[in-house]
Amino acid sequence: MGLFSGIINLAAGESIANAVIEEGLSDALATMESMVANEGQSSVYDNYVQPAFVDTAQSTQAGDGWPSVDIGEYMDFMGEIVEAGNQIMEEAYAYAAEIDSDATADEEFDEDTGEVIDF
Repeated sequence: MGLFSGIINLAAGESIANAVIEEGLSDALATMESMVANEGQSSVYDNYVQPAFVDTAQSTQAGDGWPSVDIGEYMDFMGEIVEAGNQIMEEAYAYAAEIDSDATADEEFDEDTGEVIDF
């Protein structure tokens, strides 16, 4: 296996891991939105919860794990909703990290030549 095919395998693993995270985010947002029961919760969801989840997903790599969103004082009446979203994202990030790990588990780069060493 050469350097080129090793890079392709890594890129494919990253692409699949990112797709898992994107799907997890979509599922988490849909689940949380479906749990909103009144105008107050809807407003907090639109202004705080959704942006916090999107920002956190965009700034967190698959291997880093989901850091859990906390929306501060609004957690008093949105905690169950946010926790549902956090649970979905924790699972998505764990699965994405497995995919990332599997893509690189059997390969190592020779630092001198840049070649992929296949085990």
